[in-house]
Parts: sequence; structure tokens; C-alpha cells
Amino acid sequence: MGRVKDADKLFEKIPERNVVIWIEGFKTWSISHGLIVKLGLEDNSFVGTSFIEFYAKCGNISESCKIFENLNSQGLVPWNAMISAFVHNGLYKEAFLLFNRFRKSGLFPNSMIVMALSQICVAMESKCLCESVHALVVKLGLVFDVQVNNSFLFLYSSLMELASSRKIFNTMSSTGNLKMGKSVHTEVITHGFGTELPLLNAMITMYARSEDLNSSRTVFDRSTMKSMVSWTSIISGLLHNGRPKEALDMFIRVRIEENFFTDSVLLVSALTAAGEMVVLELCMQLHCHTIKAGF
Repeated sequence: MGRVKDADKLFEKIPERNVVIWIEGFKTWSISHGLIVKLGLEDNSFVGTSFIEFYAKCGNISESCKIFENLNSQGLVPWNAMISAFVHNGLYKEAFLLFNRFRKSGLFPNSMIVMALSQICVAMESKCLCESVHALVVKLGLVFDVQVNNSFLFLYSSLMELASSRKIFNTMSSTGNLKMGKSVHTEVITHGFGTELPLLNAMITMYARSEDLNSSRTVFDRSTMKSMVSWTSIISGLLHNGRPKEALDMFIRVRIEENFFTDSVLLVSALTAAGEMVVLELCMQLHCHTIKAGF
């Protein structure tokens, strides 16, 4: 079996596979499968999973199903392989039906199964389905898995659900998980959503709360368009990192550069900065501005 595995690894490395290569690969695995049946190892979980994956890659999903159903022990790995096999062959409904069977088996899905489900949501362009799977992710405590977060970020972005994408960043902000945040930031850029203002604002906050102020300032400075939320995020971030003077300088800058109506959140941030610097005159000026603004 070891040599067959080596052959499979070599097969996977071939950049362009023509008909002859596919036939030879199929012959190798078919001979091996026949030998395994003779040896009575067909219901072995490890061996069976390998054949489920192989036949799925060849488009022979019925053979994959037959092997899966004949396994003595259908542990997490075979279930994942079979669900992924359906997804690989575009049989999304069948994949979800099998997932429902999996849930009834008493096992708990891991990140690999969840990512397979996210692929189904993207293919079916179903927001409702996406939200259901995401709720399951939260329930299972997989929200801190980088790969899972990346898959759902791509999913929501594909559905143009930018508000939901922003929630993923907010989750990372609350946990201060900088490594995860950077990973998801990379995915945002890779999938062409690096200029979406709601996501940029979320990244400014995420980096600031993770105490990576340089990255937060970089995202802010490179934003070609800035909303009131953008300015509030960077000012709050400066305060969070103990930079009250820079926060006040940023407040003055927004007053000069932008034509925004100063909101209560921005004014509170400015008052907090002035208070931390113990500048009484400035506090009084901001108080007057607050009254004039109707707050």
C-alpha cells in the first residue's frame, strides 16, 4: 500500500495530466483495490478513506459511496472525505444530506468539514445557508480557527455581505488575535475587497485593539476615501494605545480636512484625549463646541 501512496503523491505533482496519465493512475489504484478486497481490508477506515478520495477525484462518486457505506468504523476522517467527495463533484445537496447524517451519528464536525460546507454555500450562493453554517461554527467554538475565518470571509465577500465580513474582523478585535487578523486581511486583499470602506474601517480597529498601531495607521493612511467611522476608528485606536496627543492632532486634522458634522462619538474621544493630557483650556473649548453642536 505504501508504494501506491508514493505513486499517488507523484501523480498529484504532475502539472498537466493527459488521458494516458489518468488511465495509468486509475489502473494502479484499481489493481491495489482488488488486492485489498482479497486481503479483506476494504472495510478498514484508513484504507477506505484513501479510496474514497481517489475515486472521487476520478469522478466515480458511486464507487466512493459504496466504499464509505461498507466501512466498519465511520470516524471523522471518512465522513470528511465523503462530504468533500460530493463537494468536489458538485453534488452539493447530497453533501448536505450526508452532513445531516453525520450530525445524527453523534460526532462533532472539525474545521475541515466546516470549510467543505462553506464551499457549498459559495457554490449555491445561499445567504440563509451561510448564516446557518456560521451559527454552527460559533456554537462549536471554531470562530478562532484561522482557516475557518478565511473561508467565511471569502464566503460573505462573494455574497457581497460586507457587514458580515466586518463582524469577523470585530470578533478578532475583541480577542486581540493579531495573527488571525493579518491572515484574514491577506484574504481580503487576495479576493479583491481591499478597497471596501467598511472592511478597511474594521481593519483599522482590529489592528489598533491588537496594539499594532503602525498597521492601523498604514490602513488608514492608504484609504483613498475616509468616512466619519474611519476617523473615529483611528482616533479611538490612538487613545487605546496611549497616544492622546496624536489623537487630538488627528481630531484637529479631521476638522480641517473633512466637511463632516462632528458626531458625539468623535467629540467624546477628543474630550478623553484632552482630559488625559490635563489641558483645561482645550477641554473648555471642546465643551463649548459640544454645546454649539447641539450635544
